[in-house]
Amino acid sequence: MAESLGVLTLLPPLIAIAVAIYAKEVIIALLAGLLASELLLAGGHWQGLFAVIERPVHVLTDAGNARLMTFCLLIGVLVGWVRSSGGVSAFVHKLTTNGWVDTPRKASLMTFLIGVVIFVESNLSALASGLASRSLFDRFGLSRARLAYLIDSTCAPVSILFVFNGWGAYVMALLRNNGVDNDFQTFIATIPYNFYALLALLLALYTAWTTRVFGALNRHEYKRTEETMANEPKATRAIYFVIPIVTMVLSVPWMMWWTGHGNLMQGSGSQSILYATTIACLVAYVLLRWGGQLTHTKLMQQGFSGMKELLPLVLVLILGIALGASIRDLGTGAFIASWVGPNLPTSWLAPMIFVSAALIAFTTGTSWGTFAIMVPIAIPVALQTGLPLPIAIGAALSGGIFGDHTSPISDTTIIASLAAGTDVMTHVRTQLPYALFAGLLSIVGFWLVS
Repeated sequence: MAESLGVLTLLPPLIAIAVAIYAKEVIIALLAGLLASELLLAGGHWQGLFAVIERPVHVLTDAGNARLMTFCLLIGVLVGWVRSSGGVSAFVHKLTTNGWVDTPRKASLMTFLIGVVIFVESNLSALASGLASRSLFDRFGLSRARLAYLIDSTCAPVSILFVFNGWGAYVMALLRNNGVDNDFQTFIATIPYNFYALLALLLALYTAWTTRVFGALNRHEYKRTEETMANEPKATRAIYFVIPIVTMVLSVPWMMWWTGHGNLMQGSGSQSILYATTIACLVAYVLLRWGGQLTHTKLMQQGFSGMKELLPLVLVLILGIALGASIRDLGTGAFIASWVGPNLPTSWLAPMIFVSAALIAFTTGTSWGTFAIMVPIAIPVALQTGLPLPIAIGAALSGGIFGDHTSPISDTTIIASLAAGTDVMTHVRTQLPYALFAGLLSIVGFWLVS
């Protein structure tokens, strides 16, 4: 398909991005991009219109996607319960009155540290950071856009730098299946060359430590309203928040071990985080009923209210995955990847691998899908040209994270927005200057090491 349509394969993601920027409405943008992609796949035939309906349906027939949607809804339930119980307010009150988190800097650093410490699963990292930090950011007058930036700049970047999680296992499987025998050592060797992930973490740490923000993020910084604090439930007991969240965090590695039949790195990330969230919801229900904090009727009301808040983001997630799948069928990634070849000067190979991976991830909204396309290309290019293998693979991984970081249809972008409680396009616009700065430095870095 890429060979026959060529540059036209770029049209759907460009339409989606243009509509998102112009209309500031991500759902309409995703539908417009999906329509363009399906019409191209159908050769302009009117049956492409029906494919726009069928594609999201197919998204939900995939077990991993269905688990992700269910997980998002259960997170809504959990958020509704711990917030209405007064547990979040009590947790924030305890942190601030005891002096543990009594300044904007400490609130930002706590978010950063949670994101770094919970490296086992990127979605878990994002949601744990969001749940723990929302009220703290509101209290200190820090915007939800800043929170989304700190969450997004830690969850995926830190996950790709660690071996012992789903990301590491996936990359090593790609290396092994593409002829790299010493996959573990090769993955370790790529870490110093994963420039974007390292720079994203450093920028996030700088922002958290100095509390300084720039560009669009600075303009959104003090848009917090008094309504946020007025609607905060009365503080009760911090355990109503802490116990369910700790249960969720600790259950993930246990579930990874269980679903991997005793091998943590072979476990299913989507199953593990869904099961962990379900366990956390059960613990929260028993805790709040046993503690007499909320009646069954009130728990049901607050649970459905929490789900309702996340329904728009769940819809964005479904459409984003549908558009990504449609674009992959169209061959957009393969077309972009065809730009990289052994005819380029050696000094430009790593930068071009990075740029190609970034464009694929940006247009398709998936870093893992980008890795699947670019790692098999980067390995033979490195072997044919003499470019060190860790640099070539590091460029592919780094570019995938950068493109995913800047894409409005990326699941990590949407999850970070969900976790912070902010609009997806607001998050994309405010994060973009930081991501572009780190991306440009990464290109320079790859040019220098090549």
